[in-house]
Amino acid sequence: MKNAIYEVVNNGENSYYYTHHGGNCVTGPLRIEQAESFAAQQNISIKQAFEMITYSNEFSNAQNGENIFEKISPEQIPLYNRVFEQSNEINAYVTLDLDKNVYRYKENINKYGSAAKNYRLDLREVINVTKQTVNECNIAYQDKPYEFTELIRRTDVKLDELNKQRDDILRVVVVEPNKPAYEKLLDCSESKLRAMQKVVDGYIEPLYGYISDPKALAWGNEEARICEMQPNRKFDGKQAICGTFFITGDNGEDSLSLTESQVKKYLEMFKKPDRFTEREIGEAFRCEVHFISFEELTPIQTPERAAAKPKPKGSPKR
Repeated sequence: MKNAIYEVVNNGENSYYYTHHGGNCVTGPLRIEQAESFAAQQNISIKQAFEMITYSNEFSNAQNGENIFEKISPEQIPLYNRVFEQSNEINAYVTLDLDKNVYRYKENINKYGSAAKNYRLDLREVINVTKQTVNECNIAYQDKPYEFTELIRRTDVKLDELNKQRDDILRVVVVEPNKPAYEKLLDCSESKLRAMQKVVDGYIEPLYGYISDPKALAWGNEEARICEMQPNRKFDGKQAICGTFFITGDNGEDSLSLTESQVKKYLEMFKKPDRFTEREIGEAFRCEVHFISFEELTPIQTPERAAAKPKPKGSPKR
């Protein structure tokens, strides 16, 4: 059983529902199209039709436990949201925004960790992909019964590929202490900077010199050593990185998604966690303070000094 919270937006009105078995990427697209069709036939609102859908694929106002979606009142939704955000009791949050044509499928990170899905796609495109997958399954199984999980698996593969093609997605490799590296898709639809900061749980800084690839750059928490975050990985000839860090593509001006070959390279490079002795931990926490002269702070510089001063690169656009 995979439960979920559903948010349906239509004509400026947000309606919220809880479902015991709809925590997957298929139920929402199929059921909202079903509701639209029935609403047009019966001359009722899509909201009414959506609330009437039963597990037996019929429509009923009885609300006797057979209806897929149980209405959540506006007063209750803050509680449901807290349960989703702070525990692993609810599997997914699904948004079907008919006004903006947006499909959002977000799995509970407390339950699924780094594997949690987070899709933000064109709703009509998702509906079409789901219907095509239903037809593919019917053909593959010659119209014989098949597990609903097979439909979910096939649809999920297609939606995952669509999600990677989004312009506001940043494909990175994340490296946490005591864990193998893993791939993550950052949702930058609101802010790329905030999405990157969220990975390291604080302000970010570029970690120059740790990645030899000129088209990639590592990012970490700028206060990792001061806050004595757990040492993460060792590097020959350099101080160990503390706290979680991640790797993006880089063109000298902006942070980019990693290519397929880069993802494979860094997943392999940081596959095995490093172990630290007490002495190595102390060395990882060591902070160096560099003093500069007043002359270096003045805005008037000789051409040679200005040319010698390295320009920062790889800063994310806000």
